Amino acid sequence: MPARELVSAHLQPLRDKSTLLDTEFTLALFEHATGIASEAVAGCGVGVDHYTGEHVLAAALARETPRGYEHRLCLAITDRRTILSGWSSTKGGHNGTRFSMGHEQLARVESKATMLANYVRLFDHQGTSRDLTFPQVTDVLGRFYAALAQLPPQARMSAPLPMPQPSPEDPAGLRAVAHGLWREDPAATQILAHVDRLVYGGQVDPASGYDFACRVFLAHRSAVSGPAMSPGLGRVWLSPMSAADLGHTFVSIYGRPADYQVAPDGWAWHDFHLNPERDYLDATLSALGVAAYVGLGVGFSPGRVIAHHLMKREPITKLRVGVHEGQACSHYVVDGPRGRLELSDANMAHRLHQALIHSSYRVLERRALLGWGLDYHALFA
Repeated sequence: MPARELVSAHLQPLRDKSTLLDTEFTLALFEHATGIASEAVAGCGVGVDHYTGEHVLAAALARETPRGYEHRLCLAITDRRTILSGWSSTKGGHNGTRFSMGHEQLARVESKATMLANYVRLFDHQGTSRDLTFPQVTDVLGRFYAALAQLPPQARMSAPLPMPQPSPEDPAGLRAVAHGLWREDPAATQILAHVDRLVYGGQVDPASGYDFACRVFLAHRSAVSGPAMSPGLGRVWLSPMSAADLGHTFVSIYGRPADYQVAPDGWAWHDFHLNPERDYLDATLSALGVAAYVGLGVGFSPGRVIAHHLMKREPITKLRVGVHEGQACSHYVVDGPRGRLELSDANMAHRLHQALIHSSYRVLERRALLGWGLDYHALFA
């Protein structure tokens, strides 16, 4: 019985809010877990492996707002691993909380729910422990992980799902990708149908059509389960846009870089200087119509959080972004003052990844209609 069946057997959706204690808690399952899981993934800094079909099963968000400050702790359970990350609008708090642990690494579980201690502690085979502190669901999480630990390691995870492939009846694989969408996605469906007509009309060759199919596949899976990585590529994020379009998208968010260089290995490096009093991402997410989605619908207020962020934390005034062309995708890294952006500000990392994911739909739609030959700026003229 892999993780999916255990989630169905042990976990139930829950929403709890205490005005007196300034706390909110949400436990969501399957397709309803997307927003919280994406935040956990971005804050942890280890993306979802969409190319082998990793998918989100459950997610939890604990939110505290004492004296107007913000503390967020996010948990994602996929069919492969447990992901945890935290963020606080003040120094300390949950800002250093993050881990990713494969289900096969789980050796034993310790659970306590008393007045003095309330946690689920996960131990790996080396004896290293990682705590989940969600008091509202300590008992059910403890039972879930105890049941998971009883299974043989390889039986805990779903089998990899192969990428949709072309066939004689579907030479570009576009119909296979459309058939395999994990949930209703009108934008992806329309792009795939349009390129499929171009392939069958002889205006686009099957290889180029399959390249497009793979990009839409990645955009859809990223929107459904969170920002992407591939284990074989190391700690780099994946975008369905071309490297050139992705670079221009970063510039559209943060403005002209203070420095731009292309390294011998093909990585294009952008150094952005930021005005800490400006919320670059709020403007982008609002323009894309997804600001409320990224806020998770639980009272997230970017303006208020940023005001406290400026008072209590060192503002981020510089970002270094690297972009590289991949196979039917592009690779990117984003560094802040402490290395990877999520180490400096997990919330900013989450909002940036969402801005890029939702921007990719807009760019791919225009590329499907206008082709790859146009300059990025001409796409939206």
